[in-house]
Amino acid sequence: MHALLALLLAGAPVVTAGAAPAPASWSPVAWKEGAAARTSYLSPVELAELSPDDAGAAALRAADPGAKVAVARPTVRVWTVGDATAVRAKLPAEVARRVVAVLRDGPTDAAKLRVAAGDVVVVLQAGLSAEARAAWSRVHGATVRGQAFLVPAAPGQPSLDLAARLAAEPQVALATPNWWLAARTR
Repeated sequence: MHALLALLLAGAPVVTAGAAPAPASWSPVAWKEGAAARTSYLSPVELAELSPDDAGAAALRAADPGAKVAVARPTVRVWTVGDATAVRAKLPAEVARRVVAVLRDGPTDAAKLRVAAGDVVVVLQAGLSAEARAAWSRVHGATVRGQAFLVPAAPGQPSLDLAARLAAEPQVALATPNWWLAARTR
C-alpha cells in the first residue's frame, strides 16, 4: 500500500490490471483537392461502417461493448468506440472491409466529419480531346459522372492514395476521394 502511495505522490502513471490503454491521439492525414493541400485528422475514437447492416453492428459491439452509433444514415453509420485502431483490428475480415477510419477537418470531435467512402472523383484538364478523355477513362476503368469521372477505389486509405497518384497525372485538373460528409442540421 505504501509503495502505491509513493508512486502516486511521485507522479508515476498507474495502470490497473485489465484497464484498456488510452486511444492514440489525432493523427494528421495530408491529401490534395486540386492544387490545394489539405489536412484532416484521423479520429482515434470513431469508425464508419459503410453499407451498414445487423452483422456489422453485432461485430462492432462484440469488438467494443461500449460502441455507440453517433450518426446513422442509409449508406453510412458512424460509431464512437474506445479505440478505433484496436476495435478495427478485432473485426472479422468481411466486416473490416466495410469499416473505415473517420477523418475530421480539425483535431477535435466538433470539426467537420468526412469518410473516404470509396472511389475517386476526377476532373480532367480543359482542352483534352474527346479521344484523349475516352482513352484516359478506359485506362483507369472510370465512369463518366457529368463533367467528372469516377475511378474505382476501395474505401478508406486506398482511395486517398489513388487520389494522390491521379492528381500527379498531367491530364488531371482535380482528383479527390469520393467523400461522404455528415450533414449538419441548422
